[in-house]
Amino acid sequence: MNRMRTFLAVVVTGLCVLAPLASQAINTAVSLDVASAYVFRGATYNDSWVLQPALEVNRFLPETYGDLAFGTWANFDFDDYPVLDIEKHKFSEVDYYTYYTLPVKAAGITLGYNTYTYPEADDIEDDVDVSLAVGLNCLLAPTVTAYYGIDGGIDKSLYVKTAVSHDFTINDDLSINTAAALGYLSIDEGDDGLSNVSATLGVTYKIVSASLTYFGQPDDDLLPDVEDGGLYDVDLVANFNISYSF
Repeated sequence: MNRMRTFLAVVVTGLCVLAPLASQAINTAVSLDVASAYVFRGATYNDSWVLQPALEVNRFLPETYGDLAFGTWANFDFDDYPVLDIEKHKFSEVDYYTYYTLPVKAAGITLGYNTYTYPEADDIEDDVDVSLAVGLNCLLAPTVTAYYGIDGGIDKSLYVKTAVSHDFTINDDLSINTAAALGYLSIDEGDDGLSNVSATLGVTYKIVSASLTYFGQPDDDLLPDVEDGGLYDVDLVANFNISYSF
C-alpha cells in the first residue's frame, strides 16, 4: 500500500511539473481482456478464465522530448487456482508502471519502472523491476526487452524477452496479427537459460481483437511442470480484447 501511495504521488507530481511543457492533448487508453487463463512469462497464475482491465495515459511531452506514460493493469480471477492459493472473484494482482520513450526515430528505446502488487496475499512482497526495451522500425519489428528485479521475490533476477511481430492489413478496419517471443531467465544464485517460448495468432477488427497464444517450455528445470512443484500448467490461451483511446 505504501508503494501504491508513492507511485500515485510520483504521478501527480510528474503531471504538475510536466503540464507546462505539454504541447498536445493527453492521450488516454483503456482496454479490457478476457482470457481463458493467466499465463505470465510461461508460468500459469490461473488456469481458468480471468478479466484483465488496463488504463494508460501518455503524450505529456512535446514530440521532441519523447513520450512519457503512466499506467495500471489488474487481474481478476473468475475461479480458484489451488496451486497458488488464489481465490475466485478477487483481484489477485494489480500493477503500476511508468515508461519513458526516447525521441529516437531510427529505433524505439523505452525505459520503464514497474511495480507488481498482490492485494490478496499478505505474505507476498510487492515485486519491482526496471526495464529497457529496444525495438527496430523494420520488417518483423524485432524488439529486445530486459527486466531487472530490484525488490521483492524477483530481486536481482534478470528476464530478457526477444520478440518479433507482423500485422497483415486486410483493410482499414481488419488485420491479422502474428507474433513470436523467446524468454531468457537468470535468477540470483540460481539457474539461467531459455525459460519459455510463445507464438500468437490473432485478428483485429476496429477496437476488438481475438487471439490464441501457445506457450512452450524449453527447459523444465527453469520452468518445471505443476506436477513437479513448478508453474508450467497451461500451454494454450485464448484472449478477447476491446480497447479504446481518446
